[in-house]
Amino acid sequence: MRLRRVPKNIQNKVIKWFDYLWLTQKSSDEERAISCLPDKLKGEIAIHVHLDTLKRVEIFQNTEAGFLCELVLRLRPVLFSPGDYICRKEDKDKQSNYDCVEDQLKIAQQGC
Repeated sequence: MRLRRVPKNIQNKVIKWFDYLWLTQKSSDEERAISCLPDKLKGEIAIHVHLDTLKRVEIFQNTEAGFLCELVLRLRPVLFSPGDYICRKEDKDKQSNYDCVEDQLKIAQQGC
């Protein structure tokens, strides 16, 4: 990063990001290992791992199992660094839902 003259504040964010991945053991190795599997088997693994979690969410408790399975297959994990903006209060994107798993979501003032 120094060779490319990346600003020090961005270098620090990258270092903190990899520290976080190391500490929480969330690396892309798992994704790479699963990527070579057939789609059907990947789907079975995803359903096994995530279906029970979705069933505990209040809005999904009376939902058909088939719909939940389809939903599980479409979920994609996204990790954000601390302090990153995910969306603004005035954003009207109805296709994005956010579920904060391990920390808290802070709301910035409107217009930030």
